[in-house]
Amino acid sequence: MKKRISLFFILFISQTLFSLDFFIAPYTGVMFGKLGEYLYDSSDSYVCSYLEWEEKPLCFIGLDAGLEHNNFQFDVAFDYTLPLACGKMYDSDWNEDGIKHTYSINDNKNLLGINTNLDFSYKIKITPNFSISPVFDINYKYYSFLANNGHGWYGGANFTGYDDDIPWDNSNPSAKYYKKLSRVSYYRHTVNFYTGLDLNFIPVLNHIISIGLFTNIYSYTCAYDYHYDDSYSGYDYFMQPIQNSFFNNIKVNISYEYLIKRNLSMLFDIEYEQGFLTKGFFMTNSLNSAFFGLKDLNSLFIEELYYNVKKYQETTGFFFGGSVILLII
Repeated sequence: MKKRISLFFILFISQTLFSLDFFIAPYTGVMFGKLGEYLYDSSDSYVCSYLEWEEKPLCFIGLDAGLEHNNFQFDVAFDYTLPLACGKMYDSDWNEDGIKHTYSINDNKNLLGINTNLDFSYKIKITPNFSISPVFDINYKYYSFLANNGHGWYGGANFTGYDDDIPWDNSNPSAKYYKKLSRVSYYRHTVNFYTGLDLNFIPVLNHIISIGLFTNIYSYTCAYDYHYDDSYSGYDYFMQPIQNSFFNNIKVNISYEYLIKRNLSMLFDIEYEQGFLTKGFFMTNSLNSAFFGLKDLNSLFIEELYYNVKKYQETTGFFFGGSVILLII
């Protein structure tokens, strides 16, 4: 449930039993996007750090199943993201004067991703070719990334030995360059509650177009950001943000289904999701909180779920798949 363009390949099997229509559908797909973490100072006046985790791409396989009865539908979907390389992780740090003194680039790998949806809907038929379905959706996501093989530029005074911080790309004097950095891992659990509408059109016989409009009414997030001490400096640390937010993202879904015959169809789906900045608190075991410009451990943690795509060729925030739907009635 991200900003995405999708074409699902699904084998859809349906059986009518005791006036219930049952279906089961395996599918696969690919998604392109990114996740971002913001860390603010304790006065919430400036950004101390920003980590951008690319998802380019995330490949997954899944299973969808559901029941339909008297216009009511219950749907359960589960997908698993394959453990593959998925782009880069970029890490940036600023001081209170707005100087970006640290910048690093790391290879990013998806370790594990799980996405589960429970959908409840009721179809209201307006005309023979048009219907509206109010939808309530519960979504659980789990992400796990590992950033490795990193290199970066560190212009902080604690790295260069200068009296003041200097920009990471400063030429004279220059920031300290490290060709090998320690690993960083990121885990996140998120529970979302969505509500919205599905609009279904049949413009031509055997062609179905659906448009879904949804908003997130509540979201709970618990994440774990761990920085390893691969250089044996005696300094490894973690941060664990916890967030509760309301109406913090929206999504739009457009799908096209072609009914080849009574029990066979194909589906193409496009979905866009936009997340907004949400605030929460975090816990850390860092004894050197001044490294982040923090005055205490009650500093604000701000995280952004953001998939910014303007054009198809940018290949960011897109999700591809396809479906072949087989009906047995």
